[in-house]
This record gives sequence, structure tokens and C-alpha cells, in this order.
Amino acid sequence: RAWNAIVTNPHPVLVIGTGAIFSIPRPDIGTIILERESAGGYKYQTRPYADIRVFAEFLRKKIGAELIVGDLLLRSETLYRRDQGEIHDRLPLSFRIHTQAEGAVIDVRKEKNPAKEFKIVSREVEDMIGLAQSRGERVFLYATRRGLSPLTLCGDCGTVVTCNTCTAPTVLHGDGENRFFLCHRCGERRDASERCKVCDSWKLTTLGIGTERVEEIVKKMFPNAHVVRIDKESTPTLARGVKAISSFYSHPKSILIGTEMALLYLDKPIERSAVISVDSLFSIPDFRTNEKVMSIISRIRTKTELQCLIQTRYASVPIITHAAGGNAGSFYRDEIEERKKFNYPPISTLIKITYRGDKTLAWQEMEKVKKLIEPYELVLFPAFIEVVKGKHVVHGLIRLPRESWINEDLLHVLESLPLSFSVKVDPENLL
Repeated sequence: RAWNAIVTNPHPVLVIGTGAIFSIPRPDIGTIILERESAGGYKYQTRPYADIRVFAEFLRKKIGAELIVGDLLLRSETLYRRDQGEIHDRLPLSFRIHTQAEGAVIDVRKEKNPAKEFKIVSREVEDMIGLAQSRGERVFLYATRRGLSPLTLCGDCGTVVTCNTCTAPTVLHGDGENRFFLCHRCGERRDASERCKVCDSWKLTTLGIGTERVEEIVKKMFPNAHVVRIDKESTPTLARGVKAISSFYSHPKSILIGTEMALLYLDKPIERSAVISVDSLFSIPDFRTNEKVMSIISRIRTKTELQCLIQTRYASVPIITHAAGGNAGSFYRDEIEERKKFNYPPISTLIKITYRGDKTLAWQEMEKVKKLIEPYELVLFPAFIEVVKGKHVVHGLIRLPRESWINEDLLHVLESLPLSFSVKVDPENLL
């Protein structure tokens, strides 16, 4: 019914949806708007790995429509194109993240702790929650990962506890004695009472901060508080998420604990917020990490009215300073200089070729591709998680000057590769 109404209606229509709406046969489309253009959802995860943002540009030229992209924090690629005169401002851009909330950074390394124990919730954040409780205000606490602890390693030999199926680091879940390791990549679950696979030690130590651990601690600190958690584990469906956020907003003095997923449900302002953990993102070897951290903190600050605290062990890192002050302009200047230094997009175009299979065969096949695309250089490296569902994953990276793509000769070679290879142009990550 919706499709027919859109196609047959003689009057102007406003259609809101995902990339599938571009298949609607309305040749009179005058404006295309890409909202939150930095979202990873615009990139298809299956063949042909299309980027809806790129397709929208081709469609715009084909039908003569206007294309508008918008976001709280535009991608560095978009701002760079603006600087190059390829696109222009529809409205004057603001390089300040506008919010009434007072931002402050807490260096947890300097916190006085006689017992020398790692504190999940700093004294400043605890005081802020206490103040909010006394005033009947709501608080949002952000943690990057779900579970109790995102990483477990052996205290004797340093070996990380990984999934038996795909080798990804496992995450500790559960409560009390009922604790288990869960792989967030393939779903493998096993009891947490195990020894180190390498040295047989019982000394397994948890690192990092998960939403379950934050929830445990906050409930001990404030036993009478109404605590709600939103993450993929506790709210796996839209209905569960809507129910959780409704419970949060309907109770004064509520405390919401969540991952980035919670930001999608926070549709009304909150008085106070705190970033409990964002440090684990810095351990991910990906050139878009700083942009992701800046985006997350900026989105949290704009949803906060009074106070936003950021606790971190990287207080001196410029990205944290920029995020706390809402200074998008300084962040962009630093980010673009960093990308120029290492020749990352938007300075270059990256093409990632991936092969999955037997370890020896995977490297052999990628070596063949390396010779096939000469004189272009293909740098080979194992995936961040080397084994997925029993298959070894090997990546190859081609780095081209931005103006050199699309190169017809290289494109022809890439298109001729068997389906056992996947090819992604300007991939979301290099992992």
C-alpha cells in the first residue's frame, strides 16, 4: 500500500527509509537527504558491498536532483571535499558541538586509591550520580562494551582468552557464580571456570569495563535507584528497547547504563551523563577510531543538559580534549593532518581484497592476486581476527591516489577475480 501510494500520488511526497527507497520509480525526485551520513549502515555488508552514499551521488547526477548530507559530526572525507570545493554548504557549518552541558575530563590514573584497585566508577562520577539522586535527575552512563569485562587474560603468561571457534577475544558475562565466556562474533558460549590454555594457570584476570559490570557496581552504590540497561544482550529487540527507555524516562532519579545502542533510544534530554569507558576503542587498529570516539562523545553531550563527565586513562590525548570541549574544528584539523601523514582516506582511495580458506591456500591465492594487479602494490596482512568459522582470513590492501580511482585497467582485473575473493572500495575498516 505504501509503495502504491508513493508511486501513484500526483502530489509531492516525502519518503523516509533506508537505501531500498531508491528503487521506487519516481523520476521527479527533486531532493535526496542523507541524514547521519557518518553511520556505518550506509555500507552494505554483503555483495556488491555498495555504499548508498556513493550511489546517491550517481543517482543525483542522473536525475538532476539536489543531494544534501547532514550529521552532528560530518565525516572527515566530506569536510575534505568541501575544502577542495567539490561540494558546498547549504547552510553555514558550525564547528562547535552546541550543548548546555558542562564537559569535564577525569584522569582515572590520578585518582587517589589507597588499595591500588582499579575503580570502574570514579569518585567524581559517583558524586555526580549521588547529586542527581538527591535532585531527582536522570543519569546516563555509557560503556563501550556489553558484558562484565571485554577482555580476559592470563596473569602469569599474558595469553588472551579467545573463542575456540573463531579466535576472537571472549567477553565475560553472568552474575555471581554463574559466569560464562561468550564470543560476540560467532556466539560460542562456555563456562568461565577454566585454566589458561598455554600455561594451565588459574590466574585469569579481567580487563576493561562492560555494561554488566557497571550495572553491578552502580546497584551496590545506590541500592534504591531505578537502574535500566540497554545493550544487545539485555534489549535484543526494538520492543525490549522501547520498553526499557520508557521505564527510564517514567521514573525520576533513573540511571540508564548502555552501549552506543542506547543513544538510538534517548529521544529526550537527560540531566547528567558520564562516559565510563571509551578507552578500549583506542586499542583497535583502525584509522577511523578517533572519528568514532569523537562522534560518540559528541552525541552523548548533545543529549545532556547539565553535566557530562568523561573518565579515561588517556586524558592528555587531543581527541579527548576536543570531545570534552565540543571543538569539532580542531578535531578535524588534527584528524586530516594525521590522515595525510599516513596517506589514509580522503587523501587516498583504499581497496581491500579478502580471501577466506585454508591458511596455506589463502596466502598462496593472495600472492597470485598480488602479481595479477602489478604494477599496483598489494600489501598482504592477516585479519585482526585471523580465524573465522575455521577459515583463515587474509587481507590485501591497495592504496591509490584519490584522483586515480576509478582506474579502468585495475577495475577490470578486480572484476575478474573469482567469488572466493571479496573486494571493498573505501572499506569501513581495515580489520
